[in-house]
Amino acid sequence: MSARLLRAGALCRNPERSSRRISAVKSLTREQVMAWTGACEHCTEEFGIEIFHNGFGDSSYAYCGSCGKTAILSGWSKQWPKGVKCTQAEIAPEMELHLKPCACGGTFTKGNYPRCPKCKQTLSADRAAEYLERQAPGTKKGWRWQRNWNGLYCAVINGQRTMDNFIDPT
Repeated sequence: MSARLLRAGALCRNPERSSRRISAVKSLTREQVMAWTGACEHCTEEFGIEIFHNGFGDSSYAYCGSCGKTAILSGWSKQWPKGVKCTQAEIAPEMELHLKPCACGGTFTKGNYPRCPKCKQTLSADRAAEYLERQAPGTKKGWRWQRNWNGLYCAVINGQRTMDNFIDPT
């Protein structure tokens, strides 16, 4: 997973931290993204799954209600709408109006879930714990999957993501 780099010294665009300056170049690091495999509980299709830590990334996210693609929204983006909080988890409901539709024609809204790339059924966050915790090196040290699709971590299935898909301000 990659993200745009930010200039050191630029003003933070997160409304919650509007006076803070970026002290170093920011990009996604290995500590922020964990990539493994999973399997659909409905059709048994195997897929790649990346888990992104939105606290480290200072971001919010939403899933497309049709295809399950993940929109990751950087709290540092200059396009971040004024007055909308960066939750470092699933988007706040007021963010929905500021997002472009998905390429499939669906919408990125609060309450959607990742979907199987083959059968398009929603994936269970509880069932995901089985394959995520089995592959996560941190499990040996006590890390556990959050068992929901709206918390600190978001999932990207088979690389299906879009970054900062804000509607252009007019």
